[in-house]
Amino acid sequence: MISLLSDINREGISSVISYLHHSDYFTAHCHHHHRYEGGLADHSLDVYRRMRKMKPDLPDESCRIVAFFHDICSSHMAGYDVVGHHHHGQRSLDLLDVLGLELHEEERIAISRHMHHVPSGVFNEQTALWNCLHKCDKKSATPSYGKRAAKLALMWVMLFHLLIPCLALDVGAKYPAWCATTTSLNIRSSGSQKATKIATVPTRTYLQVKSVDDNGWAEIDYEGRTAYCAARYLRYVEVVKEDSPSRNYLAPITSTVSGSGIWSWVFGIAIVAFVLAILRQILMVILGWIAILFYKVYPLISFPFYVLNWLQRFLAKPWRPFYKKNNGNDAENERKRRTLEWCKIPFYILLTPLRFVNAIYYNLAVHCSFELFNYLVEVIVPFNRKEGRGSFLRWALLLPWRIIKYPLWHGSFTLIESLLWTIIDTFVPALTLYHGTDYNASVSITQGPGRISKRQWLTGVWNVGGGNFAGNGIYFAPVRSTAYHYSAGSLIVCRVSLGRTLDLGLAPKRVFDQCGYPNAIGATDWGLKNGYVTGEWWRDDADWWEYCMYDWQNRYNDSWRIRPLYVLDISDERLQRIPGGMYHWLFNRMAVQDLYCHVSKKINRLGELF
Repeated sequence: MISLLSDINREGISSVISYLHHSDYFTAHCHHHHRYEGGLADHSLDVYRRMRKMKPDLPDESCRIVAFFHDICSSHMAGYDVVGHHHHGQRSLDLLDVLGLELHEEERIAISRHMHHVPSGVFNEQTALWNCLHKCDKKSATPSYGKRAAKLALMWVMLFHLLIPCLALDVGAKYPAWCATTTSLNIRSSGSQKATKIATVPTRTYLQVKSVDDNGWAEIDYEGRTAYCAARYLRYVEVVKEDSPSRNYLAPITSTVSGSGIWSWVFGIAIVAFVLAILRQILMVILGWIAILFYKVYPLISFPFYVLNWLQRFLAKPWRPFYKKNNGNDAENERKRRTLEWCKIPFYILLTPLRFVNAIYYNLAVHCSFELFNYLVEVIVPFNRKEGRGSFLRWALLLPWRIIKYPLWHGSFTLIESLLWTIIDTFVPALTLYHGTDYNASVSITQGPGRISKRQWLTGVWNVGGGNFAGNGIYFAPVRSTAYHYSAGSLIVCRVSLGRTLDLGLAPKRVFDQCGYPNAIGATDWGLKNGYVTGEWWRDDADWWEYCMYDWQNRYNDSWRIRPLYVLDISDERLQRIPGGMYHWLFNRMAVQDLYCHVSKKINRLGELF
């Protein structure tokens, strides 16, 4: 790839090549496809080859540039992470501009819009490169469902032929017929398990079957009298003919009919392997479609609860719209803050049923469903090589272990903590809010430590980002569109207990005036010193609300206050997988300690009042 890039005669190509060498471009994975070390480079090279094959008349230099760099934003290097766009095509273009690469207009269009098809009616020379890149990128990123379907069909045909000798008695089979036992079988006086047992015949014994009833019992001719046995343990051999020789009832079937015991075991294992392979492929496709459908359909399904969440937020402080801006009168604002603190009490009491409904839906329905999806993905498509990734044999052998570890063990913890959070959210107000970030950060924040790889100090930790226009802390938005602005590819949907919230429109004028500028540390300082957990700010230049949960030393204010529900990959427009599942926040020692301190403070404050 480097040799292909070195032949490009463009201004800035040397700085791009230097970036590739010093970043993780050649080791990074690529979104939800090519998810392995070096996947980004493999995907880019594959797209280039497809483009040359599809459109050999396109300029080779342009094909190299758009193919190798359309996903360059998936690589990372300190000081070069570009944010502000949730489409990774535009982020890739921004990064190339930072690196100083000279690009033609058609190349800029192709890179920035490669995720979208060319609208009908605008096909021309300027969009030909875009159209080719889009199609080749999609083919490289999408599994070949035609080939997969052909493989599945072939496997089903082979499995059908393998199973024919082992099929139970057919419904339309002709009787009387010779059948063979597939296991040691009890012969009874009538068609019932409670009937008297006449004898037990060994495996591979011929029995003459007269008929089979609807309850699965076969009427047989046994030693000159009528008897019965379970039909599901018989294998049809042939119809009884008048001129056919009689068969000894206890004569074992020869190996030409059923094979030796060893080959029977090999045969059975082969069948199981085929069935598992088929089921794995089917479930992989189903889970992939679930991830896409969740992203597309869930906003429509959850709209009533979105309204309830908005209603809870609005009614908790219905005076919010009147204090977007600061009036500059500190004494008056202080009186209003004290008065409105008392006004919150009746609203808190009245909103208890609504908080309970929202807590049930988001904690039990939404979070548990997403975590079940994560656990099923780990069972079917393990992320850890030690748990079966990359080897079908290891995958099959460790299947029971993954079922026990993820859906059963971690699934039980998820259900327990969701029930407890439902109770907590009913009495400690929490809202469903959105946090925009990049893919790696979203995984690091939400992933359960130690499940996939060794625990790192960043796992399960929210870190303060750049900007901080309303104070130093972790930012959340009440609507998705606001979080999209800050996202670099991923969106974490959280339940957030905001705690005592400072309306910055009612803060002292000197505190309010710091907002709107980078690193407004004074807002954090004043808020924490006066007992506030979160600041609520109306960003006038963008016309939206933001929450800043104050963080003084890069450790968010009480770890239990932020609990991720699910994560969206807005670059690929699908539900984002969290390898190994999400952190059990309730069973985090730091969260338990913080929650205990919070409850103790509340009890002590009540004691002082009474």
